Amino acid sequence: AATRRGGASRHDPSQVTVHHTDGHPRTKLSESISEMRGYQRFHMGPQRGWADIGYHFVLDREGRILEGRPADTIGAHAGGHNTGNIGIAMMGDYNKYDLNEQQKTSLRRLISFLALHYRTDPRQKGFILGHTQHPGNNTDCPGSHILAFLAQLQREVGDETLRLIGKFKPGSGFTPLAVV
Repeated sequence: AATRRGGASRHDPSQVTVHHTDGHPRTKLSESISEMRGYQRFHMGPQRGWADIGYHFVLDREGRILEGRPADTIGAHAGGHNTGNIGIAMMGDYNKYDLNEQQKTSLRRLISFLALHYRTDPRQKGFILGHTQHPGNNTDCPGSHILAFLAQLQREVGDETLRLIGKFKPGSGFTPLAVV
């Protein structure tokens, strides 16, 4: 019998890795939920054998944030680099598609929230990476369009986080869309 990998081991995240799902960007909530469940079935199925979906969060084309694995639990999304690392995937193939403004805004807000929540300085080198930027991860993920946006994203997250320090209280109203 296969053992489940990536169980409920806890970690203290200090980094974010951005991915793409390499599929179609979803705009309807029902399609996004169905797609998310499909990722979970695949990740937990015989092909992967993981304890849960590998990503912590997935964003659809409308910028909705769907929660996967709990953020304080080690994910299964960047081989050899999962501990201390939160995986965020964008639904779609971002070698073909550009991120729209809703996605950029949601991604920036989510990562700013995570930096504040986990008390991490988002200006540190390597705080936000694309999957392919991790050594040993031979992939084109998260796609050329997302890779081209990451430096700007890190600057924007740093600026937003600095503006919010002191105003942020954990549990202050940010709730990702949980998929049951």
